[in-house]
Amino acid sequence: MMKQFIKGLFVGGTIGGVGGLLFAPRKGSETLKIWEEPIKETAATIQTVKEDYQTVNDNLAKTQEIAKTSLPAFQKSLEEDLRAFQFQARPRINRINEQLTLLQQHLENSPLNKTTK
Repeated sequence: MMKQFIKGLFVGGTIGGVGGLLFAPRKGSETLKIWEEPIKETAATIQTVKEDYQTVNDNLAKTQEIAKTSLPAFQKSLEEDLRAFQFQARPRINRINEQLTLLQQHLENSPLNKTTK
């Protein structure tokens, strides 16, 4: 069964190829001239795509290398800035909390609060 399929495929391909050569609307050299420019353009486009792909890969590798060296330094700097901010903000927050406590005490001891109870 498989041998018959392969034999039929080969015979059909041969008959189709011979028929195409015999009944072609123009000479092979004319057909080659017609297809020459589109084939060249396609080859040039493929080469451009390959070059662009390589450029993208190269730039990606450079970006990854820059990120490996720059991000740890940036992260360290950011952590230091955050610690400095927390150090400066802590006394201010404590003062605000003290003022809130005093205000609550004054409100509790206020004459207006005593009359409403």
